[in-house]
Amino acid sequence: MTGIRMRGRDNAPVTVNRRTLLRTAAWATPVVLVVAAAPAMAASAPAFPLLITAMSAGSGGNSTKVLMTFSGGTGLLTLNFVQLNGNGISIGPNSLAANGGEAIGGGQTYQLGGSYTVNYTYQGTTFTQPVVGT
Repeated sequence: MTGIRMRGRDNAPVTVNRRTLLRTAAWATPVVLVVAAAPAMAASAPAFPLLITAMSAGSGGNSTKVLMTFSGGTGLLTLNFVQLNGNGISIGPNSLAANGGEAIGGGQTYQLGGSYTVNYTYQGTTFTQPVVGT
């Protein structure tokens, strides 16, 4: 096999042989694979170790207080701070179980659809996790 015959920019005949074609493909393949994988990794959501729910703490006087429930972990976590729509709220206790632990906010801390930011330390790592009031 003599190769593929083409014309170059100056209209002169150019021959591409099999060795050149394979060498180019071998160098280009890793680049194509890395570029193809990058969008999938960039679009993935951050992984949080715990599931956190924010709901009303009950009825009557407690209906305006937020109840945060933590699940999916083992051992304890430290609740560093909680914000509602960017403003810090009073909530406790600060040390609770990572599976089934509950923290209750004081005063007017529950908001249906509210945007909560929960900052906690679990197994030596600090996480800041968004939670929507349900």
